[in-house]
Amino acid sequence: KTKNFAINCCSKFDILSFYVHSMEAYNISYQNWVIENRKRKFSIIYSSLISKDGRYYLCGDNYGRVHIWILSNYFNFEYWENDLNQKPKPNFSFQAHDNSIFSLIFYNDDNLLMSGGETEIKVWNWSDIVDSVEKNELDKYTDDESQDIKNLTYVFTDFKPNCIFTNPQISGIKGSLNPLTETFDFKIDTNGNLCSAGGDNNVHVWDIENEKEYLNLEGHLSKITSLTMTKNNNSPFHNSLFSGSEDGTIRIWDLREGKTTHMINPSSCKISTLNDNNSANNNEKQPSLNAHQSYGVTCLDIDENNEWLVCGSGKKSKKGFLTLFYLDNLFPVHAYPTSSSPQFCKFNQNKILSLGNENCIHHWNKSGKLSMKVQTTIDSCFSLAIDNENYNDLMIVNGSSCNINVFTNVNDTHCSFSLSI
Repeated sequence: KTKNFAINCCSKFDILSFYVHSMEAYNISYQNWVIENRKRKFSIIYSSLISKDGRYYLCGDNYGRVHIWILSNYFNFEYWENDLNQKPKPNFSFQAHDNSIFSLIFYNDDNLLMSGGETEIKVWNWSDIVDSVEKNELDKYTDDESQDIKNLTYVFTDFKPNCIFTNPQISGIKGSLNPLTETFDFKIDTNGNLCSAGGDNNVHVWDIENEKEYLNLEGHLSKITSLTMTKNNNSPFHNSLFSGSEDGTIRIWDLREGKTTHMINPSSCKISTLNDNNSANNNEKQPSLNAHQSYGVTCLDIDENNEWLVCGSGKKSKKGFLTLFYLDNLFPVHAYPTSSSPQFCKFNQNKILSLGNENCIHHWNKSGKLSMKVQTTIDSCFSLAIDNENYNDLMIVNGSSCNINVFTNVNDTHCSFSLSI
């Protein structure tokens, strides 16, 4: 009897202990779910892109996550048979940075993915990410329902980048070091080098193979918001980099010489040509500019034929404008007044698309007129991914919302993705 009593007590104790641990695990899991859900609901997406084969859509948010959708799944009619109003969640998410991701780009024929965060640029092996995306998608259909729920909420944290480029710190007063700066945009030059723009007012050119910076372009008076380059060799600005800054100017850099060749002020349409004796950081002989009197440059793009340059200028919570330049002689052809500060502009076929602090996509023609205005469900739109090769005029827009709008045929709403659980 004593032996049986001891066994019963141990069994009850084990059951009680198991129950307590289960409740603790449940509470922790529930807390994590609530935190994750709130993060996703209040996400801001600054950058996005579509893979070259059109299968994947990627975006980076303000919590340092990269979210990936298998885009081809949602153009299959069978997916929408049960519910036409559903909002697909990411097929895969991983933690890339500790803070906001401002820029994403593919490199080396989509073999590498680059992400720019608040303090550093990371290079990822895209094939490893694709393998994980496909494996995670397969597990969702082979495991039980609890695993399916986990896949909707789990953010993978075990990915390791191939290499990391850390923005240099600027020396402050008495030898102190200023905080590391953000990377707002980057482009790949004709030699395969990485050009990054950040909050330290400089353009950094990185040798990707040797994983080090080899050129620092100084001259802007405020942080650089956008970069663009000519698309081929048929341009007078071949191997030149265009940078737009909050100081209200566009600078054209000769990457071979490492200096500014032209400077444009879109607010006054003033264009300055700097002579050979003026280096990029020699401000004494350059036209004086008051950054507080001019609108900051927020976005740039060059068309595929290297004929046109468009830039967006504006101030926070105020109206702005787009300026169209003929690239051969940098002549300002048209100015497009916008109802909000432009955050994104891009040539698409024969139109200019722009986004701003309002819930719509503007379609402009090159004669300076607004041809179309497409409504979105996003209050402020920051990024637009376009694919005209694999889909019929596919556009995916995102911004200050957990929802992502997908359009086809220019203005037909196909569906909405969602980060919310």
